[in-house]
Amino acid sequence: MAAKNQTGLGLPLTKFAQKYGVYKQRSKVAQEILQGYKSGHTPVSPSRADESLGRKRWKDEIKKHQLKTTGGFPIEWARALRAYVPTASTDFASDWEKAELHNPIHPLFEQSEWETLDGCLMNFPPPLFSNGFMVAENEIVWEALKPVLQLTTQYLLNAHLWPWWDALLSEANSDNKIIEQSPHVSSEQNLFFWMRTPEEVSKQALQVKELFMEMKGHWLFHFRSMFSNSTRGGPTSIEWTGVTTMYGGPGKGSICIGSELMEALVRTDLTEAERVMMVTFGARNLAHEIAHAAAVHHHKRCDPRRSAKSATLFREAYFQDEALNELGHSMEQNVFKANDSLQMTNTQGLALVVHSVDFPFPGIHGGDDTDKGHCQYLPKGIDKEPHSHFISLVPIERMRMLLFPDFWDHYIYRFGGDVLTPDAPQAQRFITCNSGTKDDYLPEYRDVFIEPNFSPTPDMSHGDIIALEFANRRRNMQREARDRLEEVLGASGYTRDPDTGLLKPPSGEEPSEQAPSGTEAPGVPQAQETEQIQGEPQGQGQPPAPLPQVQEVPAPPERAPTPEHTYMLPDDRFKLLTKEEGESALEIRDYVRYFRNRLGLHCIATCSEDALWFHLAHLVDTHYGEVVTREDWGYFLRACNAAEMLLSYNPESTLVYALRTGWESDAPPLPFEVYPQEDFGSQENLQRALDLVRKYTFRCAHLDFKEKWYDSRNNEHLCDEVTWRDLRQLTYDFSIDREVNDIDPEHFRYICLTYLSTCWTTGPKGCIQYNAPHFLYNMLHQLDQYAIGICETTDVGAVIPTNTARDIINTAFEGIDVPPELRPEHPRHFLRENENWWKQVIIELLPEYFSIVMHEGKEFILFTFARMFERERLLDLMTEAQTVALYAFTEKYWIDPGARREIWPAELREIYNEAQQDRRLRIYQPRVFFSSFLLPSNYCHVLKDNRIGFYTPTREQREAANARAKNAGGGAQGGAYSQGPSGIPILTQPNNQEGWVQEGQQQQGGAQLQEGAYAQGPSGIPILTQPPDQGGWGQGVQQQQQGNEGQQGNQWQQRNEGQQGNQWQQGNQGEQGNQGQQGM
Repeated sequence: MAAKNQTGLGLPLTKFAQKYGVYKQRSKVAQEILQGYKSGHTPVSPSRADESLGRKRWKDEIKKHQLKTTGGFPIEWARALRAYVPTASTDFASDWEKAELHNPIHPLFEQSEWETLDGCLMNFPPPLFSNGFMVAENEIVWEALKPVLQLTTQYLLNAHLWPWWDALLSEANSDNKIIEQSPHVSSEQNLFFWMRTPEEVSKQALQVKELFMEMKGHWLFHFRSMFSNSTRGGPTSIEWTGVTTMYGGPGKGSICIGSELMEALVRTDLTEAERVMMVTFGARNLAHEIAHAAAVHHHKRCDPRRSAKSATLFREAYFQDEALNELGHSMEQNVFKANDSLQMTNTQGLALVVHSVDFPFPGIHGGDDTDKGHCQYLPKGIDKEPHSHFISLVPIERMRMLLFPDFWDHYIYRFGGDVLTPDAPQAQRFITCNSGTKDDYLPEYRDVFIEPNFSPTPDMSHGDIIALEFANRRRNMQREARDRLEEVLGASGYTRDPDTGLLKPPSGEEPSEQAPSGTEAPGVPQAQETEQIQGEPQGQGQPPAPLPQVQEVPAPPERAPTPEHTYMLPDDRFKLLTKEEGESALEIRDYVRYFRNRLGLHCIATCSEDALWFHLAHLVDTHYGEVVTREDWGYFLRACNAAEMLLSYNPESTLVYALRTGWESDAPPLPFEVYPQEDFGSQENLQRALDLVRKYTFRCAHLDFKEKWYDSRNNEHLCDEVTWRDLRQLTYDFSIDREVNDIDPEHFRYICLTYLSTCWTTGPKGCIQYNAPHFLYNMLHQLDQYAIGICETTDVGAVIPTNTARDIINTAFEGIDVPPELRPEHPRHFLRENENWWKQVIIELLPEYFSIVMHEGKEFILFTFARMFERERLLDLMTEAQTVALYAFTEKYWIDPGARREIWPAELREIYNEAQQDRRLRIYQPRVFFSSFLLPSNYCHVLKDNRIGFYTPTREQREAANARAKNAGGGAQGGAYSQGPSGIPILTQPNNQEGWVQEGQQQQGGAQLQEGAYAQGPSGIPILTQPPDQGGWGQGVQQQQQGNEGQQGNQWQQRNEGQQGNQWQQGNQGEQGNQGQQGM
């Protein structure tokens, strides 16, 4: 009995609506024609003479809708070609038995290589499934997945038959690869490759199978929703069926398959035709992603392009002479003749039809600065030539052949990889794509020549006979499709346009929706040419069993009532919770409050709702032995939205935001997880790791942007970036980005929570949370512009107004010049309420810009940004007399036992200028003065905090220097130096005994840190924010040194290695900093 419609209209759901769902798009046309009870997939009933004009218009609108859902093919065409899955069982597949392979699964993606629940991405766990989670270790999931993996295995095991794989994976210096300069970016190159002939391939030593085996263990296979980011959760701007991420797994790359495909495949009501379509598409989809992964994994071996940074991922190669394409699509179009897009039913994941697309598939071509994706190759302003392709439909019975063992054991073995290419289609849809336009044309019927069947010979082997039977079956399929399509076209009154040659639909006539009847259709003679070998192979050594030659014509579908009024889908209304539901919500509220700190909800967290439920359910089960069901969790989220407390939940984006209200409770929350101190081996190792993590944090700030997505009404939205990060995956991404491999997740977490707590805080189990203000990157840009602007007139070490530094840093909360639509919905502004946050930012993130020092009990902000002149430019800016005077002053300061050994350039320049009686010898440009001390010298060096550090001379050195000064009459001249034209020593070419030395002989960077030089916290943790006392303004510090190679601009992207400067100690950092406690 048909299910009752829940829309209030009282009409029962159609048969297809019960299975494939009701079409719920809120467009006016969709609502009027589908009336809230139709799927839109049911073929329109045949025309009748007594139909009203309103009914005819209604059916016309449904047909137009169905043209979109099938990719432009009328339903009757799709049924004639046996490519429309909803009617497949009725039309031709009612007696199909299960077709399955029995080969073992390739080691690359065997069960052990798939994500497990214990080893999953903790920030975005696997989707919930009927009996557990969607992981391969789930028996139900694995049984449904095995046929997909077995078919993909056959693709890879026979890859040596496909010249495409040879072209991609051949050596970098192969003669079938060429590099051309990118027309977009001067620093990039594009790689093209093309196929060699089978004879050329056979001479190569390349073993494609071995290259696939080398990938084993380096790629994580998992499932996530095709409407979400595959590694972080939250919505995404595009729908995908598979996605490959270079650093998406814990210590490995990831290949993610859309969970909706698996949800469709495990359905118990699937027909065999539907299962065949989903298995074959799933295998093609997985092979597509493996092509991406293979290009990434073997890029050093196969890609002739080189970069100084080993982790550089180049643009994918372009296949043969195509200008616009994607690598995985190149494989599909050349091998499978397929387009990745899948026409789905209302129930996402289940296919309606599968398309085959002529090669090459036209990629996106925007021709502007904002569109430089993988698909674009042409330069800006140059439109591509008129580019066209044909779309055709893949018969389901053609897909089924791939699931027969004999197909792979005999047919492909004897005929080669060409048998994977579909036959010439009977009908196609022609599309022309140009920049910004897409012109669709009507479907075209093609008069395809079909070769006669093969005839077996008496001496043929059994395998050859099986192969011949498959070949003849393909030709018979073509003949039958031709006959059925001609019947449909003739009955529908299609005519051919004499000018274009394209078919034109009949005017004012309703084509029949009756299913084509096969070989016994009226007017189709039974000729010798149409005799065929029916059925499928029954086993090794057995010929295919015959299928019935005649199938019954399905009865026309029942007439649906003609709509008599305009229908509107009911608005989604808030449903009040029942008493029992409210009690369940209150119980979960208490759990969330208690586990707030362990869930990372102590800050403005953003995460996917199923991830939050996953961790809460685990904590409740561990501590109380209770179960938090998904139903009760849904009640709680609805209650939160109604009360606007605790959490804010968007059902369409699936994101949850932690709010600042509703956390008050009589019982205190469970304390934060305390992590142990990590041993880095030495202070130098800790400093090096800290510098690298700081630079990576700046990169995270650069990527902290809003994500675009579309709701069910196709309205565009922007949502905040997810703050939860899987610790193992994040550490792996960091190690690749910074090119280090000696840091583990625990060390990474320790640095983030202890020394970079302005940007990082704790999250749930296995996670860390990025918690910086949304506009941190904008602040870094503002600060860089400010520093570059004043460095010409401000000394390193000069005091700057405190308000200036504070105001610049607090722009991280402002978003200057950021459009309203890009501003966060839930800003992470609670950090601003910490009055000392901006000082902590100086300590943790900005030691190369500012330093906080204490002098006479007061805090001062010193300017530490250094932008140096290169040597050639420096010598142009200084006179020879100034050079000599500065050298003499430096030597005199060096031998003075009372002079401070470490001094800020601002102080030293003041002392120097006061010592010069001749004003012409004074240096008034701070940048010139500081750059002079970057030249190699035996007297001093520049410390990492950009102070000048003077070596302590020995008694012998002091006596020798005094003697030289006496012999030179107090000057800096000496016979050991080359003389300039005016007799002034050329101090940039000194001897190798004293004074300034040849470049490269004195290591730049100053004295190394000594163990024990830093104060120790109660737990023995070195407090990097409190270095040893130094002279000058009070507490000096070893801070990060700005490079001495004339670096300019974008300093936040060009951080040099060095130690973090921390004169300002915030609270009890070093004791409890690793807890990352940032309360509201």
